[in-house]
Amino acid sequence: MINTEYKNLLINEEPVTFKNKSGLYKGLSYLSSYSEYVECIEKFATNSIDNKEFHSRLIGCYDSFDMSLNETPTVEKIFSKLATRISLETIFFERELKKLEYIPSSLDYETIHTVYNKHPSVQHPLFEYVQNHANEAEIRFFLQNDAIMGMEFFDYLVLTVLGTQGTIKEEITKNLWDEAGYGDSEKFHTTLFHRLLKDLGIHYDREKLLSAMGWEALSGLNLMYFFIHNAQNKIRLFGAMAASELLDSSHYGKFAKGMHRVFGNKYNLSYYTEHEQIDADHADGWITKVVLKTLHDLIDFNEKKNFTEQFWQGFIMRLNSTHLYYDYILNNILKGK
Repeated sequence: MINTEYKNLLINEEPVTFKNKSGLYKGLSYLSSYSEYVECIEKFATNSIDNKEFHSRLIGCYDSFDMSLNETPTVEKIFSKLATRISLETIFFERELKKLEYIPSSLDYETIHTVYNKHPSVQHPLFEYVQNHANEAEIRFFLQNDAIMGMEFFDYLVLTVLGTQGTIKEEITKNLWDEAGYGDSEKFHTTLFHRLLKDLGIHYDREKLLSAMGWEALSGLNLMYFFIHNAQNKIRLFGAMAASELLDSSHYGKFAKGMHRVFGNKYNLSYYTEHEQIDADHADGWITKVVLKTLHDLIDFNEKKNFTEQFWQGFIMRLNSTHLYYDYILNNILKGK
């Protein structure tokens, strides 16, 4: 079923033209009717549309909004960009929804951890490989693909604060303070990560990194952008962030051991060693003081039901997306053997 929030935006008595001056991907550049729009969804669902091209275009839509301050805004420009983005987002979201084989009807601490621990992304063989077998080039390949998410994660966390209040805002702000190195610019986690990239000879050129990434990696970025850029996805964003904190605390220790095995004490690995414990604490606080606290404060039954459904969508979509990304990294590493 097409998400009604987007369907209402796209249905119009008159044909709607979706334009992009840079030449939006063929087949998506002009959607003359809702039926043609649905046809595009079906093509993407059957992989008839190239995944790399699709996700590159969707990231381009987000970037065009973020980087449009130098443009003179007009209603036509704004509508054209927004309509294009909505069409691509809807196709993307519908595909991700189809991957959700099961969503729990309840939401509590135990169920969250049960669902998490059963997901294949949690015990993915990639991290055993990095810990025990990966060489210098393979670790660099991993970090090149992880660079954008690592550099932008603090920004994602900042945007989750919007619209929150009370103890929920307090908990997210505490996480931000931890990530910010407690006010010490040298210990700011983004700074630590960027310095590690530089030490390994990885130049952070976002455009070049994006062009080199596989569609599986781009898809993970687009999932976060989709949740962040749309206010109606706030609860899904909560779910995705909870999954992220749990995953990082599970995997960063193994990654740090692999780095130490290859490089010894040559580089400062505190970005990974600190996150192993900090993210475990963040995950627990995120679940109990943000997610479950928000659910507890809701009174209406339907609101609780909708909150539960949307949390699980964001949580499991993030796990699914990360599993796909891990497969991509490991498969590419093993291909070079």
